[in-house]
This record gives sequence, structure tokens and C-alpha cells, in this order.
Amino acid sequence: MAILVLGGAGYIGSHMVDRLVEKGQEKVVVVDSLVTGHRAAVHPDAIFYQGDLSDQDFMRKVFKENPDVDAVIHFAAYSLVGESMEKPLKYFDNNTAGMVKLLEVMNECGVKYIVFSSTAATYGIPEEIPILETTPQNPINPYGESKLMMETIMKWSDQAYGIKYVPLRYFNVAGAKPDGSIGGDHGPETVSYTQLPAPAKREGFVCRPLFSKKKNKTKIKVHETGRNHACRLQHDKKTKAISSHIKLNV
Repeated sequence: MAILVLGGAGYIGSHMVDRLVEKGQEKVVVVDSLVTGHRAAVHPDAIFYQGDLSDQDFMRKVFKENPDVDAVIHFAAYSLVGESMEKPLKYFDNNTAGMVKLLEVMNECGVKYIVFSSTAATYGIPEEIPILETTPQNPINPYGESKLMMETIMKWSDQAYGIKYVPLRYFNVAGAKPDGSIGGDHGPETVSYTQLPAPAKREGFVCRPLFSKKKNKTKIKVHETGRNHACRLQHDKKTKAISSHIKLNV
């Protein structure tokens, strides 16, 4: 089978693609508009398409030419909080409306699994620290709101069409692949470091830690995000069920 990575030329997406290709278990297909992504960051062994996921004819072509795609990992979204405050419609159009168009085509083509790169910005100013899976989501900017709406759309699509999903909420990803072959290239630079709790073990499912501790400081390592997305997808395809709750909430 094959996995379609949306936004696979971006910072986190390119590490996801690299991880999947190196693992070598499934064909990897990448879609990226290259508005913020970089073609050179995409592993040469992945099949690449340049285009917008909201272009339904384009996406139908991608699925038609790759009928073995049975799952999607979605990284493609605008993600600048400040810009979202100034241009909220840009974020609701690209992020939220784009999810609707994507799920419509996925349903048409019989693709029933999606892992979504969400954000801890859906929590806004959290009511508790550390943030739990049960912590209320109250975003305070259009970016976080657009991602929360995307999660809600996936929830109802699961109920109506059986498209199984999981959102992974995290932020402040930093670093690069250890060998330096791929890494960040942001304009403006947005990454920073933060103190984070360790992920919980739930329902018998454990991914490798998304972060490592050194001198009492925790850094989210970008090359580990791909490992966690892949781990989550493998688990959910095996059990044929994806929870609407989060397995990694960082």
C-alpha cells in the first residue's frame, strides 16, 4: 500500500517523508504547493506532486494515479499565529475549507484513514498545566480556531463516512535531522524551546518520546515527529479504529 503526505515539502512534513522512505514498508506520495515548502527537502525516492489540496480535480488525479494510497498524513496548513490575526479569512479558507475539500475527495476515492498534524494552539490559554487530553479547547487566535474546526470536521466525517482520524496536537518543534540533510528554513523563524511533560501511556499504545531531556530542559526534536505520526498510523490501521482523542498531546 501507499501513504500520501500532504505538506511533505515543509519543515515537519519533509521529516515525515524521510522517515517513511527510510522505513521502506510502503510507497510514499507527496503533495505540496511549495508556497512555504521546499522541493529540495523531499526525499528523492518519494513520488512528488506540486499542487493545492483544495484543488479537487488535482487531488482526484493524485489518487487515481496512485490507487494503492490507503492513508493520508496531513501537514499542509498556514501556521503563523500573528498573520492569522491580521488575515483570518486566509486561514479559514486554506486550512478549514481545504479540509472539507480533501475529505470529500478521500471519501470519493475510498481512502479511510487520516492522521492530522494539529496544534496545541487549540487550547488557547490552558486551564491547567500540564495540558491533558481532557483540557477544554478554547483557541484565542484564528490559526488555533481553524485547526480546531478541522478536527471537528474530521469527527463528523468519521461518523458519516467512516473516515478514521486522529489529530496530534503539539507546538514549538525545533532542530533538524541528525545528519543535517534536512532541517528548518523558515521566514520568519518561528521555532523556540519549551518545557513539556512526557507523553502518557494510554490504551496500550506507546510512541517513542517526541522530546528529550538535558539539564532539566526539554526540546521537541523535529525528526522524532515523523516517528510518532508513523507509529500512530500503523497502530490505527492495524486496529481499524482511530480515537477522536489524542495519543500525543505535547
